[in-house]
Amino acid sequence: MSITHTTIEGQFPGLNKIIAASKKHWSCYAKMKEEYGNIAQWSTKTFKHFEEPVHIHFVWHYKNAARDPDNMMAGQKFIMDALVHNGVIKDDTCKYIKSITHEFVKDKTDSVEISIKL
Repeated sequence: MSITHTTIEGQFPGLNKIIAASKKHWSCYAKMKEEYGNIAQWSTKTFKHFEEPVHIHFVWHYKNAARDPDNMMAGQKFIMDALVHNGVIKDDTCKYIKSITHEFVKDKTDSVEISIKL
């Protein structure tokens, strides 16, 4: 079984921040997408490239227990787009993704682990 894994330090914006940015002005969301997209692209640039559909697993580490899991995991959009941009997966459609799972861990730092396997 082929697997690739990395950890991205820091916190991605939650869904509430993404919605607020897009309501403020289209360029606010575009700037956010570029900033966090670049972080995700850099962090996944050495990933193995998969030709077959994959399983993707996220482990969201967080310091603030008040964050909602569904809000927190909205950051996956930036990561999924980076995986496509880097050629790790051909597209982020159901044709190339078998499953996406999430795990949430109260921790001393904010980060997200990404694992991809066949």
